Parts: sequence; structure tokens; C-alpha cells
Amino acid sequence: MRFNIKAGNHVPGKYHYTADTLSRKLANPHTDPPTKPAEEMIAHIDSIIAALPASDPKVPQISQAQNQDIICEQVKKYCSEHWPDKNHIEHDIEQLYYQVNGELTVVHGLLMRRTRIVIPKCLQ
Repeated sequence: MRFNIKAGNHVPGKYHYTADTLSRKLANPHTDPPTKPAEEMIAHIDSIIAALPASDPKVPQISQAQNQDIICEQVKKYCSEHWPDKNHIEHDIEQLYYQVNGELTVVHGLLMRRTRIVIPKCLQ
């Protein structure tokens, strides 16, 4: 070994102030750079859209139905801005979407869960 350590003193983690403080730092989406380059994300999104199991005329129809559906429209708003606490969400939205809010996103105006389109109630 490169080092010859004869004695060491244990210091509890709660006394490592700098490390403890930095471990609690949250990422700031406005100043922190994204984890993937924008071109790579756009290419990934475009490949998902191209592989959707819906015909070209059907996708705008689904998007329009989502825009007319009150619940889908509210979920799109939450995805674009931020999700409020569970106690401040309508019961229907909480029951259907709150558990999976990390999997929801809006891509080219379509509400999606992972790589699948969310179908509004009127088209189900």
C-alpha cells in the first residue's frame, strides 16, 4: 500500500458538516445542465413518436380528445409545471394518475405514460 496509517479516529457522520450539507443539495432544473444532450433526447422522443401503435390520422384525434378531457388537461398542466401535494389534487386525478406521476410526460402535445399514449375517457 502507498500509505502507512498508524492510527485513525472515528468521526460520526453527523460531524461531517460539509459532506452532510452537500448530500442534501437538490438539483436545480433552472441552473443545472440536463443529464443528456438535447439532441439525444429529441432523437429519443422522435423515435418513440414514430413507433406509436396509432395511425397518423388517429394521433391528432387522441390529442384533441385529451385537450377536451378535463382530467387529461389538468394532468398535462401538472406534468408541465409541477405536481401538488396528494391532498390538493382532485380525487379522480389522484386515483388514476398520482401513483404514476413520475412516468407521465407531455410529448408534442400528447399525454404519455412511458412510451404509451394515455387514452382519454371518451375514447376508451
